[in-house]
Amino acid sequence: MMPPDEPPPALAPSVQPSSSEGIYSTPSGNVDLWAEAYKLVTDREPELMADYNTHLATLQESATTGGDLFTPQFVQGIVQQLFEAREKKQWRVTLMGKDIRIREQAEGLAKFLLWSDPIVKNAVSTQPYAALAWSGISLLLPLLTSSTTQNEAMLEGFNLIGHVQVYWRICEITYLGTERRTAYQELIEPIAKLYSYIIEYQAHAICHLSSAQLSRAWRNITDENKWAGKAREIDELSKRSREYISPLNENEIRERWNAQLKEIQTSHQIERDMVQTMKEGIQDEKERRLFEDLARAAGTYERYKNINPRRVHGTCKWFLEDKRFCRWRDSTSSHLLWLSAGPGRGKSVLTRSLIDEGLLTTNPTTTTITSSRIVTSVTTSTVCYFFFKDGGDGRMDGAHALCTILHQLFKNPSTSRLIEHALPKHKENSKTLAEKFSELWRILVDSASSPGAGEIVCILDALDECKEDSRREIIETLKDFCCPRDGPPSPSRLKFLITSRPYDDLEWAFGKYPTTAAYWRFDGDEKSDQISQEIDLVIDARVQDIAAGFTDDGKRQISERLKSTKNRTYLWLHLTFDIIQNTPSRYSKLSDIQKLLSDLPSEVSDAYEKILTSYLGLKLVVEDILREDSIGIDLQWGTQGTALQIASGGGYKEIVQMLLDKGADVNINRE
Repeated sequence: MMPPDEPPPALAPSVQPSSSEGIYSTPSGNVDLWAEAYKLVTDREPELMADYNTHLATLQESATTGGDLFTPQFVQGIVQQLFEAREKKQWRVTLMGKDIRIREQAEGLAKFLLWSDPIVKNAVSTQPYAALAWSGISLLLPLLTSSTTQNEAMLEGFNLIGHVQVYWRICEITYLGTERRTAYQELIEPIAKLYSYIIEYQAHAICHLSSAQLSRAWRNITDENKWAGKAREIDELSKRSREYISPLNENEIRERWNAQLKEIQTSHQIERDMVQTMKEGIQDEKERRLFEDLARAAGTYERYKNINPRRVHGTCKWFLEDKRFCRWRDSTSSHLLWLSAGPGRGKSVLTRSLIDEGLLTTNPTTTTITSSRIVTSVTTSTVCYFFFKDGGDGRMDGAHALCTILHQLFKNPSTSRLIEHALPKHKENSKTLAEKFSELWRILVDSASSPGAGEIVCILDALDECKEDSRREIIETLKDFCCPRDGPPSPSRLKFLITSRPYDDLEWAFGKYPTTAAYWRFDGDEKSDQISQEIDLVIDARVQDIAAGFTDDGKRQISERLKSTKNRTYLWLHLTFDIIQNTPSRYSKLSDIQKLLSDLPSEVSDAYEKILTSYLGLKLVVEDILREDSIGIDLQWGTQGTALQIASGGGYKEIVQMLLDKGADVNINRE
């Protein structure tokens, strides 16, 4: 085992340790690693910890106990006040931004806070420094008001810290608080050092957000990459500390650790589905059965969104800054926007970013935390979505899409009361309601027309992958909604965004919409030049990942070669990078990658065929299909035909069988 790379400094005379080794001990004689960690970080970052102490002092109801971080009574009083404040009243954490990932991380931290309450209660009197460290989220959340990218990185770090704390708490209980303690004495110093960096991270975050009169003599963190770097530093320290544990014992701890994290995640899912989405008002048995039927029919719809990568910063502007999108987004009445574009234009990545980054809304989110629950309310548009996927689970038709949208609508705290509009139909049809498109559509329109429903935005991604008969029904229904034959337009604020490839039947169906309809067309292929420029940003970002060990000049050469390809698309880029990433041993040198890139034709259409005629390239495409990635199983690849036809022609029996098992159509003719 390697010794610690940097032993902690000796304790200062002003702090009186209670053991001869210089490490704090609890009344029971167990090591108080968190108390020692506070000493270490104070020696390392005195200005930061002085300001942290100043912020903690502002939380006191009175100054009678003093304001010294090295006074256990002071620390105990702060933790007790934090806990009692949440017991007596609700916390409200309002985020003024629009990024859903920020909100989800804040909710995850709040759930972790509730899970760790027993730890804080048990430690506050005997180990106040440990209790304060486990209360870091209690200090953070009331200060969090902005959904900035920097705050997202900060919260990601807090989530990582929580996982690290859970791991080492298990280790402390198992090895440092029992008869095994003597055998693991060498763990004490590295864990104390690790804990000191956790405290430093918490102090940086809380002082960064604090409105107290702080000195700022320490170096403030103002960049998302630096927050990520601080978190990685903690993760690396944790990994190095694990080297002191035998592999057998480490496996035991890891199993218990994974079980604890799963318990937190499961509790979070229950909280979302039972508290956040159903609220107190949805306790009726009839409503519960309806909600369960919709959930069962909807299936695991989130994964079809999440299989698409997140957009690289600076991309999707070809759509987000276009006046047609802005006009549709800002309209205050029901409207339909159809975005069509060829394969590989980034439609699904765009759709995911609209949902995850909250790009359809600008209003605040409020997370209310009580002693036993978390309730999140969003004063904003309600965004519901469905990603059609050829070969995906479920029916992948209009009824499936509407079940998913209604499930999300009734799950949202601000619109959960609208479930009352579905009860009569559910009573009439029971479980078969989930199969009846017209009945589900009526429920959606009635819900959206209800007073106080607000704006409801429905996104249907990849409509071309919906079953043909069903997509015709969807388009006809939307036409009647946008331009009703009889009577005035719907008073609702129900908007639709449809994305698809520009197939002939879709062009013909949407072409029948009258000019008076509340409908706009957005042809993404008109933006091909701008999309190609944005692909260059993705190339630069991805090259940093796949060529992390290469020189800057080597990275530049790879980027320039990829950017020289004409008519490049995201799909082509995805296939090219997959070849490199899935065979790292073949492309570990710059010369290997240069040869691969030089062998690729300069035209994208030719590159597709060259990639797919190799066993490896074709296998990568098929693996994407089997992962339910964004490539349709029966997609025509230029003159080569479908993946099944290419595999059959190449004699790749294994791939043929994989595609047949997945449901590939053997009767499709080459285009």
